[in-house]
Amino acid sequence: MRNVADGRARAGDRLRRVVGRAGVLAVVAWSAAAGVAWATPPTTPDSGTWGTDGRVWSIVQVGGTVYVGGAFTHAVAPDGSTVSRTNLMAIDASTGELDDSFAPNPNATVFALATDGSQLFVGGDFTTIAGSARAHFAAFDSGSLESWKAEASAEVRALAVSGSTLYMGGKFKTVNGVKRTRLAALDISQTAPSVLAWRANPDKDVRGIAPLSNGQVVIGGVFTSVSGTPEPYLAAINSDGSVAPWATHPAFQVWGVVPLGTDVLVAGGGTGDPDGHAYRFSNTGGLVWDSPADGAVQAVDYDPVDGEVIVGGHFRHVGVVGPARLAALDPATGAPDTGWKPKPNSAKGVWSVTVTANKIYAGGDFTTVDSSPFSHLVRFSI
Repeated sequence: MRNVADGRARAGDRLRRVVGRAGVLAVVAWSAAAGVAWATPPTTPDSGTWGTDGRVWSIVQVGGTVYVGGAFTHAVAPDGSTVSRTNLMAIDASTGELDDSFAPNPNATVFALATDGSQLFVGGDFTTIAGSARAHFAAFDSGSLESWKAEASAEVRALAVSGSTLYMGGKFKTVNGVKRTRLAALDISQTAPSVLAWRANPDKDVRGIAPLSNGQVVIGGVFTSVSGTPEPYLAAINSDGSVAPWATHPAFQVWGVVPLGTDVLVAGGGTGDPDGHAYRFSNTGGLVWDSPADGAVQAVDYDPVDGEVIVGGHFRHVGVVGPARLAALDPATGAPDTGWKPKPNSAKGVWSVTVTANKIYAGGDFTTVDSSPFSHLVRFSI
């Protein structure tokens, strides 16, 4: 097994080579005793939570319902019994019990979920959902499929809402017949939402989208340029669609991006790369911290109750000493909270992390958490 500290140094060298113009990188204080201002989340998962029989890619709460998307064929009860559900299901936000009334059964994987507070937006590789044709995107209101369409020509891998604008990213080349290369925006204030003029053109897939309060949108993925400008794996797009200057770029593909105040949190790693990274960047791309891992970091979100960054992936360690596959980090330094060790099993680990007002949700490939059965979905009360 390779030396973790040496791997950390090599990871830092790779980042410096890619960054180039970023200047001096932030020095991360790895001592948990140095200026820690956060609290450890509860370590015992909530009982009674239904799961799935396959990978969970995305989780979002709308009102009192939590929606779970992924690649599965059944919902799994806490006692191990199953109910047919294909790629999308709903559970009660309070009890964790399956919502028997919601069974749209998309015919292929659901990769992304988002909400404007009332509607549910669904993106993926499906072409039918709730018995109707919908190419890679669908919207629901109160559990019912909306009549309007925003059909994409290929996979939708990322969704995010800011005000009356819905952003989508993925592999597509058109949305509702309008040319949009892997990134698009819809005006959802209308009865029949339209494709906005806003556009930028990543050269490869978009996997994460984070709208910022300054009007910019930060995107992450496997792209290396946007609209002809070299922007490896991470870029900021202005409100007019132009590419904003971004100081620091990761060395490997990005799996997820979420806002934290005016900054962004980034989950990173890549195929063929044994190392992963959780990052915090300023809104101009300045590196605030880099918390390296020995496997890809595939999901990230922020827990405002405990004041910690929650990350998931297939790593065995994050921040040198942090817990495997699901971990909490200090948002100021990236230092791991070694007191929180949920211990999901499965080498491929966690693919989705979502924090609500009172829960931490994680989904992925695991079937146990701290040796107790949790089938691909777990939640912690906060």
